[in-house]
Amino acid sequence: MKKTIRLKNLFGFLRTTCRNRGWMLAVMISALMLMLPTAFQASAATVSVNVNGSALYTRQDLLKSGVTYVPLRAFADAVHDGFTISWSGLTKTATVRDGDYELKARVGDRYILVNGERIYSSVSNLLIANRIYVPVRSVCTGMGLDVAWNGSRRLVTVSGSYSLGGGTEPPTEDTPDNDGSDGSIDTQDLYWLARIIHAESSGEPMAGKIAVGTVVMNRVKSSLYPDTVYDVIFDRKYGTQFTPVASGTIYNDPSDDSIEAARRVLNGERTDSRILFFVNEKLAPDNWISKNRTYIMTIGNHKFYA
Repeated sequence: MKKTIRLKNLFGFLRTTCRNRGWMLAVMISALMLMLPTAFQASAATVSVNVNGSALYTRQDLLKSGVTYVPLRAFADAVHDGFTISWSGLTKTATVRDGDYELKARVGDRYILVNGERIYSSVSNLLIANRIYVPVRSVCTGMGLDVAWNGSRRLVTVSGSYSLGGGTEPPTEDTPDNDGSDGSIDTQDLYWLARIIHAESSGEPMAGKIAVGTVVMNRVKSSLYPDTVYDVIFDRKYGTQFTPVASGTIYNDPSDDSIEAARRVLNGERTDSRILFFVNEKLAPDNWISKNRTYIMTIGNHKFYA
């Protein structure tokens, strides 16, 4: 209603001005009228979410900062009709339960809790119109569901059956029972490090993969960067640090070689303690790194810099 009133006031003002200022303003009005439908169409763009063949209906825009969110209660109801859902206004936390399964999401956190285990995201849980919204990839991971994105159709497709106990990663691929570390590797570190290695160096030799992982771990150790694998990968202090975070390929399942490289790096293997940057100059010939940092080595298609 307020938008309608403002537009009526705007057009009334322009008509009056046109009478006083002549034909040139009439041309400006015509141009404005042609532009308005396009502007409204762009601002009204939404994202569709489909859960096992049925649309998830919501009145809120689901796309925030390039991340698709879903209202937790509506999403949980669509996935499994046996969930009980509660809300604590004191802690701003929603809890989804079914038998031994428990999922908790608190407004402002960059993770959800599934049976006490954190599943991280690059963005925070939101409170919109008194409803808690969570990143769709996080909640799908926590419920053992598959999720796919179709950019041309602006469609998120969720499939699969809810798994009792959920889980942060499939145990047979991303976090195997035997990771070669005798339990010393943090599963979340392995989860994210394997993904950034795969996204940045899927076509590189093992040495190149280990070097990419080394860059991440050198940054974790450096006082100039955050002190966790996750925070280094999603660091935006001086702009997005890794292209896959912006493109979304960080969420692709890693190859076996990338998982192995991540394990070796997390077990202490390093290429060089100095490297903090890398770049493929074939893809980015005019880049800041090669002009401002100290060259150390080349492995495959990547040049590494201190």
